[in-house]
Amino acid sequence: MSDNEKCRDDGARACPQFPACSASLCPCDPDIAKRVWYPTEPVCSRKWGGKAPPWLEKQRRVARRCRAPGTYFTRAMLDSITIVGRAVRGLSPDIEDAAEAEEAWIAQKLRTAPSPEARARRVERARKLRESSSVVALPGAEAGKVSEAMGG
Repeated sequence: MSDNEKCRDDGARACPQFPACSASLCPCDPDIAKRVWYPTEPVCSRKWGGKAPPWLEKQRRVARRCRAPGTYFTRAMLDSITIVGRAVRGLSPDIEDAAEAEEAWIAQKLRTAPSPEARARRVERARKLRESSSVVALPGAEAGKVSEAMGG
């Protein structure tokens, strides 16, 4: 179910918060793709009863953690964020080609995790490395005489 379906057919006017809301990214706004949001701006205050859109939860976290308040986010950018850390940073409003910059920003965030095969290869390589560089037992080490075996 899309955000607009949750807001019924009449769009933003269906939201009880709409008349007093000043959030620039409203889940009920049919033109949300054209909007931008700065971390210092208000976030939707509607009570969603546990069914808030995932990007809205990320937006709330960005508002608390972002240390670059002069940068902006779009809904697509918020959708692409997987972890909201203190280093999260939006786009500068001074960028010439905003659409291209947004695509590059999203592509960076959506870097795919390694495939299961690639992960298995790395694990196997690490296992072989551990086996080949295992510590050779010193004579007398099993009896607790490590310091004697080392000459001490």
